[in-house]
Formats: sequence, C-alpha cells, structure tokens
Amino acid sequence: MSARRRLTPIFLIAAAMLLCGCDARTTQQSSTPPPAGNGAQAPAPAVTDDTGAKVTLRTGPLRILSVTPGATEMLFAAGAGSNIVATVDTSDVPEAAKKIARIGDATALDYEKVIQAHASVAVVWEDINSATMIEKLASLGLPIYKVRAETLRDIPRSIERLSALSKTSAVAAAAAASLDHQLDSLEARRPAHKPLEVFYQIWEGPIYTIGGHHIITDALRYCGAHNIFEDLKWPANIIGREAIIKRDPDVIILSAPVLTAREWASYWDYYPAMRAVANKKVQAWTDGRLDRMGPGAIDAAQDLCKTLDQLRPAAAAG
Repeated sequence: MSARRRLTPIFLIAAAMLLCGCDARTTQQSSTPPPAGNGAQAPAPAVTDDTGAKVTLRTGPLRILSVTPGATEMLFAAGAGSNIVATVDTSDVPEAAKKIARIGDATALDYEKVIQAHASVAVVWEDINSATMIEKLASLGLPIYKVRAETLRDIPRSIERLSALSKTSAVAAAAAASLDHQLDSLEARRPAHKPLEVFYQIWEGPIYTIGGHHIITDALRYCGAHNIFEDLKWPANIIGREAIIKRDPDVIILSAPVLTAREWASYWDYYPAMRAVANKKVQAWTDGRLDRMGPGAIDAAQDLCKTLDQLRPAAAAG
C-alpha cells in the first residue's frame, strides 16, 4: 500500500481478531498488600465500570493507565486527565494528552514501562484492547476498569461513570450534558426519508468493515443511513468484495487519509455496475475521531451527516 492510514483502525482490527471466542477474566484486586500499621485499615476504594463489574482500586493516590486514545479523551472529559500517568502512542487529544508518558501501542504494550508507571488502575476498552492484553495487565496486579461504548449515547454515560475514579462528578456531568445536547440536536435533524445504504470501509487488503455493535454504525443511523453489514457481530470484520457487490450500497465511505482513500477508490472503479460507483458516490472520510470513539466522535458524526446529505439523491435531499 503506497500510503499508510492512521493507526486507530489497525488496533481495532487486531482486537477484533483476538476477541473472537475469547472471554477475558480480569483480576479486580491488587496483589500489593496493604501497608502495615496499627488499627484497622481504610477499605480500598471501589467503582463500577461500564460492564457493571466492581473494580477495587489500589490504595493511595489515583494513578491511571489509559490503554486507548478514546479512553484518554473520555478521562479528560470526566475531569481525570491529571491523574493519567501513562497512555498509548496515539493518545493525542486533548493537547495535554501529548505530554503523558507512553507505554507503547494499544495492541503491543511495553510491560516494563507499564510496571514503572505504578498505576492504581488500568482503563481499557472492551472491544479494542485484546483479551490477551487485558489478562496480562491483570496478571501484573492492576485493577481493570473496562470502557464499553456501542452507541453515541453511551459516550456521555461512560464519562459520568469514569468520574467516580477521580471524584469529579460535577465536571463529568457538565461534559455529559453538553454531549447529550449535541445528540438531541443531531436526533432532531435525522432525515425522515428512506435510509441511504452505506458500505463503510476501514481497511483494504483484506477489506475490513464495521459491524452492528459499533459507534460508527450508530452514527450512520443518526444520519439517516444504514450500514449494509449491520448484521455482523464483531466491531471489525473481513469482507469479500463479492459480498459487498451483492449488497450493492448507495454510498461507499472510505475511512482513510486522502492518498490512501484515493488508492482504495481506484479498486472500486473496476465495478462500474455498482450503484455507488455508477453514481460517483465513493467518498473519502478522513476524520479519525469516529475511529477513536471518544467525545469527539459526536462532533465527527455531525460532519458525517453533512457529508452524507451531499451524497443523497437530489429528490430525497430536498
């Protein structure tokens, strides 16, 4: 491939392959014993994560290991950004995240650096970080807090729950209310006509697309569009070109930087009978915020809706 795209869908793809058939059982109790002393020790703080699991934190100052860029962005929105002591290479939103120590990629951590971070909890993303990675972090004695978000509405709720780590509920509530307001506005402008049938491509060679339990699929619904592979279970899925041709989408969205998307689009030129190709509805989508799945995904969804409105047939758009 002549041009490389952003990293986020790569670790989403890798996680999807590792998740199949895996059931991560994480250790929620730190292996570090409480300090010696006279009298009864205060109980270790506990919070509930997005999966409903109770997470018992290590005692002492809150030190968060954030293992995806989306989780990092959510933690900042929740008021816990100053408590993040280490994160992954692609965590660069907000600007302050760029100053945090790095522990590797979301698919390949440097576990020596993980140990050196002396974190009191690891915040992972259930459908992005692999079960193997989560189990490894737990084996180091780290309590595991899992983020789970399959819809845009899940994002503000997840932010509110994350604030329990840092006891910053007021900050999180304000951020969540702002995001809910954006979603209310997006819901109000949802087109009432027949949904556009969309194929959303996130990789080429092999071709990958998103399944039904993915924030991007939900974003498409807000835009009056339908993911033609909504019936697929996993967040990221390998798809044969023949299956895409058979479902014959109205629009093909190529989620990649411009040069990469241009290369992918050239492959679709070989199938002029497809509706999307015949009608010149093969569109590059360069906004990585939907892939990241943090709070910025809601802004990105608004922009996606505007893009799809421009690709809608004139009669429907009017």
